[in-house]
Amino acid sequence: MLPAWRSTADPCALLFQNAVGAKFKLIPRDARALPDFHMTDAEWETLARPIDLAFFFYHSPQEKMTAMYPSPAGSTESLLTLNSWETLVKQNPALATMETDVEGLLVNRSQGAREYFIAPMDACYELVGTIRMHWRGLSGGDAVWQEIEKFFSGLRGSEA
Repeated sequence: MLPAWRSTADPCALLFQNAVGAKFKLIPRDARALPDFHMTDAEWETLARPIDLAFFFYHSPQEKMTAMYPSPAGSTESLLTLNSWETLVKQNPALATMETDVEGLLVNRSQGAREYFIAPMDACYELVGTIRMHWRGLSGGDAVWQEIEKFFSGLRGSEA
């Protein structure tokens, strides 16, 4: 079920998106799982992020692919080589369908998981907020990992 603000905001969003010279983009509502996603552990290592949760998106103002990872301090940019991303796209053509600035590849490789989604950017930043809100101590504590699992469970449930 959509939040109430989504259904009332749709007409205005369409108006802004379709305006002449529009600079606004609609953020898609649902994540799409990528069950056939191919990435080896070695390829994951070349993406240069320090944890096993990350999202990748094309940032048009900077004209580059951007890799972000959630942390207790918020989202942090990680270096991403263009070659690493291009290799990933060749192996996973669905990545070429991501909408610039509003969708990203959301990766969960934490605690043995291997989940990949094309997700709306608000979902990517929701994960960041979840981690900021629930992180305790050096390792995060049990509560944060339960909340991360709940987040991904909800993401899996958003596919219809």
